[in-house]
Amino acid sequence: MSDPSQVEAPPLYGEDEEEVVAFEGVEGSAYQELQKQRKGKRTEREQYEEAAIAGVGAPAAAPKLSFVQPHKEKRFKLFFQYEGRRGPKQFIKVKLPKSGKFEEGPCLALKKMFVQHYNRLRPMLSEHNVHLRSELGIALADDDALSGYIGYGGMVMVCDGSAPARSYMDEASVYSWGKCAWSDQKEGDMAEPILSLDKKRIKQVVCGPEWAAVLTEGGRVLSWGVNDFGQLGTGDEDNRVLPVHTEVPYEVFINQIAAGAHFCMATTKKGELWSWGRFQASNFPRLFVDSWCNGYESRGEKGIRGEKIAKVQGGEQHMAAVTTAGKLYTWGYNDYGQLGWGLHGVDRTGQQKPNMVKGVLEPVEVADVACGATHTICCTKDGRLFGWGSNGAGQLNQGLLQVYNEPTEIPLPDKVVVGTLSASGYCSAFVLDNAERPVMQFGKQRHEVAANLNPDGAPTPEGQEQPKPKDEEQQGDVMGHVGGGTQMMGMDAKTVAVGEVHGLYAMSSGVVHGWGYNSHMQAIGDSSKSAFVAPQPVDSMPEDWGAVQLACSGGQSYALMKPVRPKA
Repeated sequence: MSDPSQVEAPPLYGEDEEEVVAFEGVEGSAYQELQKQRKGKRTEREQYEEAAIAGVGAPAAAPKLSFVQPHKEKRFKLFFQYEGRRGPKQFIKVKLPKSGKFEEGPCLALKKMFVQHYNRLRPMLSEHNVHLRSELGIALADDDALSGYIGYGGMVMVCDGSAPARSYMDEASVYSWGKCAWSDQKEGDMAEPILSLDKKRIKQVVCGPEWAAVLTEGGRVLSWGVNDFGQLGTGDEDNRVLPVHTEVPYEVFINQIAAGAHFCMATTKKGELWSWGRFQASNFPRLFVDSWCNGYESRGEKGIRGEKIAKVQGGEQHMAAVTTAGKLYTWGYNDYGQLGWGLHGVDRTGQQKPNMVKGVLEPVEVADVACGATHTICCTKDGRLFGWGSNGAGQLNQGLLQVYNEPTEIPLPDKVVVGTLSASGYCSAFVLDNAERPVMQFGKQRHEVAANLNPDGAPTPEGQEQPKPKDEEQQGDVMGHVGGGTQMMGMDAKTVAVGEVHGLYAMSSGVVHGWGYNSHMQAIGDSSKSAFVAPQPVDSMPEDWGAVQLACSGGQSYALMKPVRPKA
C-alpha cells in the first residue's frame, strides 16, 4: 500500500508546459457528445465492413479509421466530473504530464490533483472524503493504477465518500516466462512479473501462440505481442511490445476473455459476445450478433442472437460458447467435425455460423468447453466429459484414431472438475474430481504429432531445416518425456492449461508445474539439458505466492499469481 504522504499530485505549475497538468473547463454534456461522435464513427465503419462482406451497397471509399487509443505518443487525456454534495458541480478536461507516470501510478495522485484544482478558491473537498470511479461505476482504491479502469479520453467520476480499502493479499501479479513479446528471441526468459501491469487489478490472462491479453477488474482488456490478424483488438495490424488498451468501447464492461490462435473473444456481464481478429468481422472489437459472423436473419440464421453467453472458448479455426441455460453453440471451420454437427453435407464447408450442438448433449446442461486445433471437449454440470472432432492423436480418448463428427461421451474413472478443461493442438487436459485430484491428459503435444513444426508450435518455413533434438535420447520415444495417449500427472491439482508444445498445472497450494517442450524455457521457466521435460516445478516463481490461473501457447507461459494466505 502506498504511503499517502509520499504520493505526489501531478504538478499544476512549472516551466515545462509538457510536464504540468493542463486544465480546460467544459460543459457537463461534453463527454456525452464525444461518446456520440465515437459511436457514430464506429457505426459508419461497421456498416462499411458489413456491406463490403455482403458485396452490396458498400461506399467506393472506406471511411477513415478512427481510433480511441492514440497511435503516437500523446499526453494522457481524461474528463473529470464531480456532482457531490460538498460543493458545486465541476466538469473539466485534463491533460496529464507527458512523462506518463501518473496514469500508471496510484489513483491517489490524480485525486489529489483534482482536489487541489477544485479548492483553488475555497477549500471544500479533501482527499479523504472523496474517491474516484470509472464511468462504469467501479470504485478505485487509492493504490490502484487508473489505466486498469480507464483508457485514453475516458471519464473519471469524483464521488463523495472515502476510497475502498484493498488488501495486499487481494493484489494479483501476472508472471510470464518463455519467449514473450519482449524476450530474447533465442533463449527466452525465466519467470518474472510484468511490471507494466502492476496495480491494474488483473483478473484473467489468456494467450495465443505469439500474443497475449489480460482482463482487469475494471472491465478493460489490454493486449500485446504479434498482431498480424488484428488479434490485439487495436483496430490495426501493428505489433505491440507492451500491453495496450483495446478498442472495446468504454461503456462496455468485459467480464471474461478467451484466446483463439489468432483471434480474441470477450463476454460482458449481460452475456453479450464481442470478438476481433482472424475469422471475426473486424480488427476492431465488434458486438458479435451485429456482424456477419453470426449470420443473417433474412436467411433464417439466428446464431446466438437472444442467448446469454456464460463462457466462450476458441481453437485454431473454430469457436464454442456455453449459454447460461447450459446449451452449447459452435461455429467456424468444420473440416474435422470439430463443430459437432456431422462432417459432410450441405453447408458443412467453409466458415460456419453459430448453431447449437445437439445429439447426446441436447438433454443435458453443459458447464464448460475447450477447443483444440481440430477437436472440442466439454463437460456437463454433473462432471461427465464429451468430445468430438479429430482423434488422430488420441485427444478424445477413443479407441479408434479417426474423426468423431458428433459428441461422444469419453469414459473416465471419475468425474471432471468443472472449470478445469483445457485443449490446444492435439491434446486435452483437465482435473479429475477425486481425493487425489490428478491432471489427466489425452493425446499428444504437437511436436509428437508432426515432424515439420518448430518448438513454438509454428510450421517450419519452407526451405528451412527443421530443428533437430540435441541428443540421441530425444530422438527416441518422446512419450516417455511429455506423455501421449492417456497420462496421469500431478496430485492435488486445481487448474491446468495446455499449449501446442507444452503444458502447465497448479496445485491447490498454488505451486506451478510445467512439462513438454522447453527450448525457450516455456515449460519450467529455466533452461534444461533436454529439450523435453517431464512435469516439474517452475522454480523461478516467488515464494509465498500461488497461481490462481494459467495460460500457455506457442513458446510462452503466463500465471496469475496472488499472495498465499496463511493457514489459520
